[in-house]
Amino acid sequence: MEKVELSFLSKSEQKRLNRLYTFSRVMDFAYRIPFLKNRRWGLDGILGLLPGVGDTISFLAAIYWVWSARTFQLPLRVHLVLIGRIILDYLIGLLPLIGDIIDIGYEVHVYNYKTVVKELKAKSIKGEKKVEEGLRRDSLT
Repeated sequence: MEKVELSFLSKSEQKRLNRLYTFSRVMDFAYRIPFLKNRRWGLDGILGLLPGVGDTISFLAAIYWVWSARTFQLPLRVHLVLIGRIILDYLIGLLPLIGDIIDIGYEVHVYNYKTVVKELKAKSIKGEKKVEEGLRRDSLT
């Protein structure tokens, strides 16, 4: 996953998106597993090893995504997707041992980052189309 720069965002919105990227990176793939060449894991996987309490801490940290989606004024369905992934990650993490293994592989924060970026791009394209339609209507009158 790479950091995305979106030209249509304001400076403060781009900073917020960069913070989401950093959060995703730390939670899902900041650390390399020594004996596996291409596998990385993050704080979410490490916290998941602490029975019960670690997954709860990770869950509470993931609520940050819901707040960020709200500040970008994304649609309700995006909020529901983000919340659904966070809850699924929490429930999987509660399973002893197997849940920890799956939790390391299920990079909820990476998926949420990609979803937010995709929705911001779609929102921008819709906004451009509305401006073009408005310009066409103005030129006809």
